[in-house]
Amino acid sequence: MINFLEGFPNKQAIIEALNLLSEDDLGFIEDHFTLGSTIPGNIIFKINQAFKLAGYHHLNWDNCFEDFSNERIGFN
Repeated sequence: MINFLEGFPNKQAIIEALNLLSEDDLGFIEDHFTLGSTIPGNIIFKINQAFKLAGYHHLNWDNCFEDFSNERIGFN
């Protein structure tokens, strides 16, 4: 997650917006990356809202792994 945030010029805005996620939500996300578990739709909705609140309207869970303007921004 840290590598993901480092790709943004205004990462503080995303960090603040991600406060929409509870510890349980973060647990589902961690399980997704470590165990391959599915993330429930309500958590994906919160992640998408966090991007919008942070001013990154072009990003969402589905496209956050894509390369934008030669700058890698993904969870890898």
